[in-house]
Amino acid sequence: MSEAGAARSFGLAVLACGGTLLTIPVIATWPAHRGAGYGGASLLAAFFWIAAWRLHQRLTTRELSGKATRVSLLVGIVLRLSLAGTQPFTSNDVHRYIWDGHVAAAGLDPYRLTPAQAERALSLRGQDTFAPPPDNRDVPTLYPPLALALFSLCAHAGPDLALPLWKALCAAASIASLLLMAFILRKRGASQHLVLVSLSPLLILEAAVGAHVDVFVALFLTLSFAILPPGARHQARARAAAAAVALGLAILMKFTPALVALALFACLGKAGKLRAAFATCLAATLSFGYMLPVALGFMPGGSLATFFRKWRFGSPFFSTAPPPFVDGQIPWASFLLAAGALVWLSVELKRRHHDRALQVALATPLLASPVVFPWYLMPLAAVLPLAPSSYVMAWVALHPLTYEVIDSYAATGAWQPARWPLNLLLLTWALLRLRHQRTREWLLRLCNVGARRETKEVPHATASRGP
Repeated sequence: MSEAGAARSFGLAVLACGGTLLTIPVIATWPAHRGAGYGGASLLAAFFWIAAWRLHQRLTTRELSGKATRVSLLVGIVLRLSLAGTQPFTSNDVHRYIWDGHVAAAGLDPYRLTPAQAERALSLRGQDTFAPPPDNRDVPTLYPPLALALFSLCAHAGPDLALPLWKALCAAASIASLLLMAFILRKRGASQHLVLVSLSPLLILEAAVGAHVDVFVALFLTLSFAILPPGARHQARARAAAAAVALGLAILMKFTPALVALALFACLGKAGKLRAAFATCLAATLSFGYMLPVALGFMPGGSLATFFRKWRFGSPFFSTAPPPFVDGQIPWASFLLAAGALVWLSVELKRRHHDRALQVALATPLLASPVVFPWYLMPLAAVLPLAPSSYVMAWVALHPLTYEVIDSYAATGAWQPARWPLNLLLLTWALLRLRHQRTREWLLRLCNVGARRETKEVPHATASRGP
């Protein structure tokens, strides 16, 4: 294909991806097939998304490549703004956000009180202006303090404006994260990978439609990497300190990026002053983020342990492991998977593959967790352009198929997720691994060893049967 043909095909792929995503508001009106429709549209859009990225690699001319980057950036912003008006329908998390913020704004502690208990207390005070969340009404909140502060800010706007304000903040955070990644890639001379963020169906839909708190985690992580590029030499202490503060804010939104602190600390090399500045500012940010709510009478912590003991969903490894490995508050499978991922992380750091190490640090909690909803992948998807990985692309593209469960849940009230989406993901990972050159060489050597053994055994067997 000529470069001009690749440019035209790129434009068509971008239009097809955007057009597919714009069908989501229509799918939201299907009461019985919203989960299947959402998963199917997301998968189709992911196909065009990957095609657009591959086609962008063929644009070697600076003018065409720059134009393609600007087009993908503009289309990504337009899609995020266009879909922000769609009501969330894939989960009820946004209603829990607003409720927890309302409880905290009323002076009650959502870490101690369940929604049912808080509803009774608010009713006695005459402050029951918000509807309680429809799910998990017997479980206190588990969101860290900074997330709760944002929820409270939106709740102060009142029951009519709280949700629109939250969705506007999510759309703004998603666009800001996109612009920061464009800045990072431009400095690296790798703007051709911006498509992996600008047109990512998971990032667009989970931010604009689902309005999940993970979009802020992705924003603060991207800000941290923009301030302190992993592996770059001659870093200033001020940059290390600012990056630590940004990373601390990400952890105060959700616990999943905590392991990134270890990876970034290792990426600073043997510079003692840089490491000291990074560790000090990170510890100070986290300490302040937790001590302030404690001083206000809150007890951060909540129901995180209860959540992991109660829920099993979306983990490709937990869906296939035997019960002894996945039962219990902290399953054995989590320890084994986390240990394997940490070994992988140490190998990447030793090889100085800093970008890959950061991805492993983000993926480790997801691989070891018994609960992986699609929006948990947002921080990992947001840093995908730093080290494009076919495994992460497959995960991001296929995991929204797990939304099929909401159709049966709406019809029967029973939470019964199917295994086939996760089995499909495992099969795809296996096929990608078989495509790897080293794996093929290992299999060929194994087959050659087996063939040599057979040739040695055949003459001996024939001689033993002779006269």
